[in-house]
Amino acid sequence: MWMHLLLLSSLTGTVIDEQNRPLEGAVVALIPRAYGEEPKTGASDANGRFEVGLPGIGAFRVEAYASGYVPFKARDVDPEKPLSIVLRRGGETITGVVRDGTTLDPLEGAIVESRTGDSWVRVSNEPRLGLVDAVSDERGEFRLEGLTKSSYSVSASAPGYGRTTKANVSPGEAVELYLFPGSGVYGRLLDENEIPVDGALVSAEGGDRISFGCGSFGTVVLRGTTGLT
Repeated sequence: MWMHLLLLSSLTGTVIDEQNRPLEGAVVALIPRAYGEEPKTGASDANGRFEVGLPGIGAFRVEAYASGYVPFKARDVDPEKPLSIVLRRGGETITGVVRDGTTLDPLEGAIVESRTGDSWVRVSNEPRLGLVDAVSDERGEFRLEGLTKSSYSVSASAPGYGRTTKANVSPGEAVELYLFPGSGVYGRLLDENEIPVDGALVSAEGGDRISFGCGSFGTVVLRGTTGLT
């Protein structure tokens, strides 16, 4: 029995959408019941497959997140069997407009973010966990999808502007976010074919080392930076 526990060290499975298509870059988290134990995370590959180390030998729940999809949560998962996770589009939405706080003109290309679920608070080494993001269009409009019935903080940023955040936003509520000039590091991470890379971990160094994840459009955003390389 002890040898069996030693060999059983990870949970494997696949993440697919409602059309049975594999989802790449979905974040899978194993959250232990005991709050003091460290959660384990991993991401699905191009074939939707994942493997995540088990968080000890106690009980845990499984969560999976991908921007635009309703979060998956399950308890009493048998780690001896591969787990099939189906993520579904839909859920609750938050819509709104991003504007220049000085001119009140709509801002195109602003990055709007929120987080769904509460497990991301416990998982500091996985910045993509629960991340829901969107980019404002030419009318400054955005739409965050795949949310649950809860209250959210919604933030927005854009090149040349500081970050703004509105708290206690409920799904279905129309939001107006105003950005004012400010500093930051902004960009997009592309592969050799100039395709956006989702979920990559980016680091910036100055007095401290700061790591943060790319958004679902390959976007790289770090606000309020000084003295970084």
